[in-house]
Amino acid sequence: MTDRLIENNRVFLGSAKVAETPKIPRMGLAVISCMDARLTRLLPEALGIRDGDAAMIRNSGASIRDPYGDTMHSVLIAVYELGVTKIAVVGHTDCGARKVTADGMRGHMRARGIDEDAIGSADIDGWLNGLAGPEDEVVSTVRLINEHPLIPSDVTVRGYVFDTHTGTLTAIGAS
Repeated sequence: MTDRLIENNRVFLGSAKVAETPKIPRMGLAVISCMDARLTRLLPEALGIRDGDAAMIRNSGASIRDPYGDTMHSVLIAVYELGVTKIAVVGHTDCGARKVTADGMRGHMRARGIDEDAIGSADIDGWLNGLAGPEDEVVSTVRLINEHPLIPSDVTVRGYVFDTHTGTLTAIGAS
């Protein structure tokens, strides 16, 4: 795989100009979305976002469960270092993260040769169980960000669900 990535990069360098895009999001926007591969191109196009417009923060399910975890770390950097004043939390339909079960994950781990002691030492029930429906996850994440003690009052947080089949974006809840 690594050799293929290097070769792909050589082709890119030979045929494309690396555009100068700003590090600071032009729209003052951060988008928290899912890591689903279908969204890589589709979601920015559906939102009208080009390179340099927004800070894109992606994780499993576009969900923040830990107010001091990695995703919130990225949100705080976007706010304080990149000047973000608007945050869009975008969940989506047909999300695979919602189908994950702790027992299923344990089975996958065993099948891949992970040691039973290692599996037993992790809080898989609390950490790797699936997510609620996209609307509930979006509302929960918007609330967590809005109520976070380190988010300033001038930051606006809104929630949406993106339909991966139709491309429709629907606003969710009041924020």
